[in-house]
Amino acid sequence: MVPGGVVCPLFQTVTGEHIPVQGLDKATYPIGTELQLEGTLVRRSSCQQGKQTLRLSHIIAVNGITQADALASPQASSEVPVP
Repeated sequence: MVPGGVVCPLFQTVTGEHIPVQGLDKATYPIGTELQLEGTLVRRSSCQQGKQTLRLSHIIAVNGITQADALASPQASSEVPVP
């Protein structure tokens, strides 16, 4: 997650592109959180920013920890919000 985003939070891709994410709560994942996301790129959204938006369908990992990892480790699950 990176600073900015008018309506929706901004996500920086591995190539450095900033893309708004529809369906992600800014309060749950603060700036600096590393996310691996799955979704569909759309041209029209409620985000009102950028040429395209990622319509979120699934969070794969948070700060390198998958949901399966979080469920398997009590320590990890207390540190990582699992949607």
